[in-house]
Amino acid sequence: MTSSRRNGATGTPALNAGPEFHQQLLTESAAAKWLSVSARTLWSLRDSGKIDFIRIGRSVRYDVDDLRAFVVNNKSNAGS
Repeated sequence: MTSSRRNGATGTPALNAGPEFHQQLLTESAAAKWLSVSARTLWSLRDSGKIDFIRIGRSVRYDVDDLRAFVVNNKSNAGS
């Protein structure tokens, strides 16, 4: 038996219906805290296109996977 949640009257699958959907979105302040940077630094990174973001109406959210990718892509080796 499979479990599938449906979205109200429309009958469409809910976004979090399956185990494959684990995306977490952070607010600007939470994303800045996650990266250990100021909100202004985060805005600069966003405005320069270095960090992807999602706009929902007037709100901005950051995907944790995008933040992780930014960290990985910006690591540097000491002495290189």
